[in-house]
Parts: sequence; structure tokens; C-alpha cells
Amino acid sequence: GYDKTSEQMNFLNEQLSTQPHVKWSCRSRSFLFQVIDILNFYYQKYVNVYQQDPCVWEICQYINLNLSSKLSLELFSKLFATNRTSLSERFKASVGMTPSAYIKERRISHIKHLLAFTELSLSEIGEQVGFKDQSYLSKIFMKETRITPSQYRDIMKVSRCQN
Repeated sequence: GYDKTSEQMNFLNEQLSTQPHVKWSCRSRSFLFQVIDILNFYYQKYVNVYQQDPCVWEICQYINLNLSSKLSLELFSKLFATNRTSLSERFKASVGMTPSAYIKERRISHIKHLLAFTELSLSEIGEQVGFKDQSYLSKIFMKETRITPSQYRDIMKVSRCQN
């Protein structure tokens, strides 16, 4: 987690110091959200949310630190030297959902943060959460939330203005 946090803080520092283009503040916020997510994840470990199974915690940590990467049960079974069936059962017993459902939940959560608090394009958001295809991101987001990403962004803008 330290390496990923350090990397995001370096990106944040670069964005804040150079302000290379119009969306520098949006990118800065997105880097900051990633740092906050990492810190929150470690806090959850501290308060014993993931104490039931250390291997599952390691997998969750890997997922949270690598949302932009291709993630799969096959990858986890190779990285953590366990068979897919056992890993899936242990993960579901500890977290309450399958690894793929957890990955989707983490990605959708991050997309929501970025839509609500930045003006980054869907393609930029997709890059940060592992969706290379903008239309696929929209399809998955709509399936999970029942609204389009742009509708969600508009709702969140109105909500922020009211508060």
C-alpha cells in the first residue's frame, strides 16, 4: 500500500505544482480519492474487518491497489498459490461476496466518487478503474445503478449545490 500511496501522492504533487491543463484539479481530486481509499482499507484491517482470513485480506488489498488492472480469480490463484475453488469459497465466507462481485463493487464505488467530485471524462475514469471501453463502463454502471453515468453526475451536482 505504501508504494501505491506514494505514487498517487507524487501524481497529486505534480498536478498541484504544475497545473498542466484545465482538468488539473479534477485529476488531483481523483488521486486524492485513491489515497483515501487505500488509507480506509488499511483502517478497516486495523479495526479487524479482514482478520478472519489473512489470504483474503491480501487479495482485497491487491484488488484495491490495482483497480485499473485486469483482475481475475485465475490471477489471484496464481499470485496467492491456492486453487480457484478454495479461494472463491474462502473469499465469499470472509467478505460475503465473490471476488468478481467485490471487484465490481470497488470499481463502481470509485466511479461514483469520480463522477460526483470531478469533471474527468468517462474514458479517463475508465482508465482508473480498469474499463478501457467507455461504452462498456456505461453499460456496467447503468446495470448496477439503473442510471447512466452522466445522470449520476448531474444528480450529484444538484445534491452538492443544495447542501
